[in-house]
Amino acid sequence: MKPISPFGLPIGITFSFWTLMGLFRHVEETYINKKPATLFTEDYRKIGIIIPAHNEELVIQTCISRLKRYVSSQQIFVVSDGSTDNTTVVARKEGCSVLDLDASIGKARSIKQALEKFWLIQQYEYILILDADTKVHAEFLPRALRLINDPSYAVVFATVGIEDRTSKWPNMRWYYISYRERLDYILRYFIIFGQTWKYTNAMPVVPGFCALYRTSVLSKVRIDTPGIVIEDFNLAFQIHKKKLGKIGYELGLTGWSQNPDNLKDYCRQVFRWNIGLFQTMKEHGIWPSFFWISLATFTFEMLVFSFSTAILPVYLILIITGIAENPNLSIHVEALSAWYDPYVTISLGGIIVILYIFDYLLSIMIGIVNKRPHYIVYGLFYFILQYITACILLISIIPGFTSHSDGTWKSPRRQDE
Repeated sequence: MKPISPFGLPIGITFSFWTLMGLFRHVEETYINKKPATLFTEDYRKIGIIIPAHNEELVIQTCISRLKRYVSSQQIFVVSDGSTDNTTVVARKEGCSVLDLDASIGKARSIKQALEKFWLIQQYEYILILDADTKVHAEFLPRALRLINDPSYAVVFATVGIEDRTSKWPNMRWYYISYRERLDYILRYFIIFGQTWKYTNAMPVVPGFCALYRTSVLSKVRIDTPGIVIEDFNLAFQIHKKKLGKIGYELGLTGWSQNPDNLKDYCRQVFRWNIGLFQTMKEHGIWPSFFWISLATFTFEMLVFSFSTAILPVYLILIITGIAENPNLSIHVEALSAWYDPYVTISLGGIIVILYIFDYLLSIMIGIVNKRPHYIVYGLFYFILQYITACILLISIIPGFTSHSDGTWKSPRRQDE
């Protein structure tokens, strides 16, 4: 978008600024203030683990078994949020403490119930909140403990990873999964790494699938704020607004999770996240801070990009059919351009280069770096999901600021582990 892109590049201020901050962070942490290699494995006993679950019998055993490499089953607390399958049976068989709720009350309220029922704030120094389909990376806990050992940090989180089980032949299931995986790579390297630098601290969300909190912080926030569909944004906003500490992350902090593998689940999840962001903005309001400057810039850019993407097909049709040259229409087109037209100085070829070829080359680059050769095929068609995602954002605005959610959720379709 030319109006908000530096140097005429097909990237925005947010992308450019946080990429630069990420480079500064890399230099600072690698060459100036190199971190000690000490891993705080002896602190495992200080961690209590909460796994909220709703009908997760297919995946929860694998999640728990990964955790038991580091902690005892007595430190793992499963909250069955109205499950109707064998989630509780599997959890009890693994030796975990189980809170079985008769009716679904939502993830945030389930977490609060576990904290109160098992007295976890009083027992543990840290609380790891984990989705039932998450498999923590072997180095997550020791590295997260090393980072949160700095008392200035309130929480340390992981970014999502996908175990490479791609089929030999392209299929729709892996098209959806790989699109989300590619997006996670982009966010991780070009935005999140810079936002979680200790000198910037502007991360607007704590990914709820794998996050290690300081219990003193959890005791000062309201996890189950009424009307908000997800806790990820809600907790991050409270941490920033109440100045409870930094939100920490470093490259390599990863947890494997199951992303949506069909259009219905993908749309439902993206819509839910968008709703959650707007609900959180409404709930906590605006306060003077670098955090809000960063968030406002990002939100504005996403809205402009989404609107521009949504109207692009109409614009292309007008050009291809020559309707835009019709004298009866041209005056209206010119009037619109005077108010808003992100494509006014870009040719049709330029639009294709920016929105398709540049994006495809980015897919290839990320695929090569992360050894994901299937991006070469799937990347040819990512523009379809980009268009759908842009439209979902736009239709989320009004319900996001007007709706009231009860926090209940339905997980995407799971694959047997």
